[in-house]
Amino acid sequence: MVAEATQQTESKAKEYKVFLGTGYLTEGLESFKCPAEFLTQALEYGYDPNNLHGMEFLQTPRGNIIRLSTRDNSQNITLREIAEHDFAIAGSTKPNEEKVLDLKCSGLVVARYSIFYGGPSGYSDRSPEDGGYSLDLPKVVPAAVALMTNDDFLEAIVSREEARVRDAIAKLNVGHENAPVLITPFLSEALRIRKGK
Repeated sequence: MVAEATQQTESKAKEYKVFLGTGYLTEGLESFKCPAEFLTQALEYGYDPNNLHGMEFLQTPRGNIIRLSTRDNSQNITLREIAEHDFAIAGSTKPNEEKVLDLKCSGLVVARYSIFYGGPSGYSDRSPEDGGYSLDLPKVVPAAVALMTNDDFLEAIVSREEARVRDAIAKLNVGHENAPVLITPFLSEALRIRKGK
């Protein structure tokens, strides 16, 4: 009876595909050439070694599965393949900003994970919305993980219903008013674009 209930729960689990386009969420300590480079990245740019390095899956509280595609396990991934994900988190380096700009017409909801949180890019001076980012995250690993594993948010993103997305993020932000997930004006446009899956 217990095994049967477990099988029923597993069969109802959904799978979501999330692309992580930032080394700050995926790179391990071995990627640094020396301790000084690590210290610079940690102290000045927010690198946290307790990130998602080496992880291919996450599980949500309701048992749904998040399949993670990263630069580490998808070296030659094309823009079209990135656009086929349910959601993405990208940094705000010059190459990442160009990639997100190229994805603007895809309808992919992209969250920015950057030290520029709450303001324009220090590289391009573009606001997150002008750059094609729909959301802006505080540059802390737990904020990214909380968003990616939030069942209501994931269901809302797949539904493409803006009111549901906004409601899920509002609930997620409760208790995090000092560093909430910010919604940019580009979210409305991204959700209107029909993704070709």
